[in-house]
Amino acid sequence: MLTIRREQMEALEDAQRHQFALEIVEHLRSYSPTHAARIGDPALYQVARSGLARAEQYGFTLRGPVRLFIELMVLLGSYFDTDPQYPWAGKILNDRSTSDEMTRANLLQEQAVKFYDTVLGPDYQYEHAAIRCLRAEDFEGFPELDAMPFRSELLRRLGTIYPEKANYVGPASLAILLDNATQLANYYSMETPAGVALVTALGFALGYRCDIDPQFPWIAHDLALRAVEHPIQLMARVRGDFLAFLRYGSTHNGASS
Repeated sequence: MLTIRREQMEALEDAQRHQFALEIVEHLRSYSPTHAARIGDPALYQVARSGLARAEQYGFTLRGPVRLFIELMVLLGSYFDTDPQYPWAGKILNDRSTSDEMTRANLLQEQAVKFYDTVLGPDYQYEHAAIRCLRAEDFEGFPELDAMPFRSELLRRLGTIYPEKANYVGPASLAILLDNATQLANYYSMETPAGVALVTALGFALGYRCDIDPQFPWIAHDLALRAVEHPIQLMARVRGDFLAFLRYGSTHNGASS
């Protein structure tokens, strides 16, 4: 009788995952061509491998649900499943009372369609308008961090920049996003009103953990310089690269205008 050792089985499974990840990379080139071309195949492969592993943690093993999970990573940020802006994602994924993965995948798909309609708009019109507003935002002129007016002013600006998304996310989730951004700004030595505002804008636009998202390697590269750059220089670098990213288009299918 032929016996397959555990090591051989693991190698076989990894080869299958590798092949599926390559198929996902090819799919993402069609799903989001502008974004795929911008970040390149190595980053796409990282996203695919990470998505395969994390989708499996939620009981997604079929090709369709796994591919949908990775599409949502591109649409909403690689950590959409724990992002306070999208509480529905974690609720659906963690609902083990619905053990059928296709049912949960269909629920996720319904929410994705709602996001497209409500937040991106026809032909991405809402998102394109928000990108134009973000380009004009200097992240300056905020009150002191320990004052309530800072939070109010920052949330007001987010609502002005992208009203459709701000309304979709809601004030309670935006407040959580701001709290998370404040902690990240402190960690990355950008604990000024402008720094917190910039990190919040990054999370609002790209996902709350965009600092470690393989889709945005330029963020991790910039933030790694915090040990050698003055905070003002670091913020200028991050903001400049953020604006350059926006100039070349969103993470979605449409090109920015």
